[in-house]
Parts: sequence; C-alpha cells; structure tokens
Amino acid sequence: MSEYFSGNCHHHFFHQAIKRCNPCCDGPTGGQNVRRDDREFGFSHCCPCFCCCCPPFPSCHLPLIVTAVDALTSLPLSGAVLALTKALPGAPAIIETTTFNGTAIFHVAADTQYTLVTQSSPVGYQENSTVYEITVDAECNIFIDGILTNNLIIPYMLLGPDAFGFVASKVNSSTLAPLADAVFLLSAGGSVIQVAFSDFLGQLAFSNLAPGFYQLVEIIAPAGYQLNPTIYSVSVSSDGIVLIDGDPATGFILPNVPNEA
Repeated sequence: MSEYFSGNCHHHFFHQAIKRCNPCCDGPTGGQNVRRDDREFGFSHCCPCFCCCCPPFPSCHLPLIVTAVDALTSLPLSGAVLALTKALPGAPAIIETTTFNGTAIFHVAADTQYTLVTQSSPVGYQENSTVYEITVDAECNIFIDGILTNNLIIPYMLLGPDAFGFVASKVNSSTLAPLADAVFLLSAGGSVIQVAFSDFLGQLAFSNLAPGFYQLVEIIAPAGYQLNPTIYSVSVSSDGIVLIDGDPATGFILPNVPNEA
C-alpha cells in the first residue's frame, strides 16, 4: 500500500512521533483532513494531506481535580454537576458530577484552553456562577486562573428559606493577583457571625446569612502584605441580593498593599 506524507504538520507532538499518512484512515475522520480541534477523536493537528493519520494527541497524565465543598464548613459535597469546555467555537462540554468525597476528575489535553462552570449545584446549595479559566500548556502544566495547580476547590453556599451568601476576592492591590491566607471577620451588632480564610484563588466565602446588615473587616493579612484597615458594610436583602458598600458582594475586590521592602 502506498503512503502519502506531507511535511507541513506543525504541532510538536506530531514531530515527535512517526509521520505517516495512509490513503485510508481507520479513525472517525473517515478520509478527511484532520484538524487540530478533532482531539476528542484522538487526533492532533495534522497537515492537509490525503486521509492523513496523525498520532493521538496525548492526554496529560496529571488530571484536573475539582472538589466541591460547603463554603462554611469546607466539608466535601457530592452532586455538583460541572462542565469543562474547550475554548473553541461549538466545542462540546465534558460533564462530570462530584462523588461522595466531593471530587470530579477531568482528563485534559496538552496545549489546550478550557472553561469550567457549575451546571448544577449540590442539592440544598446556591448556584455558583463563577467561570474558571483552565490552561494546559505543551508540557501538561495546568493553570487555574493563571495559577499553576491541578486542584480546584469550589465553595457552595447553603440555600435556606432566608439564608444567603457571597464569595469575595482577595487580591494584590497593584497586580490583582489572588492572595491566600487572609482572615476576615463578619459581624453584626457587635457579635461575630463568621470567620473566613481566603484560598489559593483568593476566594473568601461567607454563607447561610440571614437578611440584615453586617460589617466585614480583615483581621489577618496575607504574609508580606499590610492589613487592610477598611471596614466594609454588607447588606443582605430578603430576596437574596448581597451588597458590599453598595456593589455586588460576589466578586467584590478586597485589596492588600504589599509591605515596603
């Protein structure tokens, strides 16, 4: 059987493998040119040649691990339905549901960008509308919102008849890079209601809040940063609208200034 070869394949994984093009492909592309976005069928970027059979685009050995937790207790939650979608027009979503230990595992491809969203929160919990940007580089390093890690923790706030919550963002005041290990105290009428710690994505979650007015203050700054002295006013309406100083509480920026060298 004669073979066809074109030297115009550009993807480095193709260069690292045996370059072979057959007149007849066994794969689902069925004799058509293979495009880079056909990775779900096991093909990587290929040159336009007759029925070009490319080596499989490698799946990274390190998966993306997503854990759903209760925002207040950090206990794992099952039943969160998550959707991972390649950043390509019309790309189908990969759907996974968190198991009894709160985790869902996604196998990702190198040199690919994705978005991750919650399609359905665990039963009894509020919807989480956060969109996470997942980038996998050519060496299979996984970045979540620009941070090198393959573990993502998504907090969910309890849904009660009169209970609401929010997730604010703790960041560097200049670069807006997320900051972990800040400690905030939420109080009302002089009584402590909740204490929350920012995670590695800078997420600071409060949940199960009754309608009313609260004060939010930082009591421990991230290492290397000055304490934020601002006392923020938090309002929770009876219909679930949560505001910080009059702006939507979820995603509200809580900045820290770095210590002077």
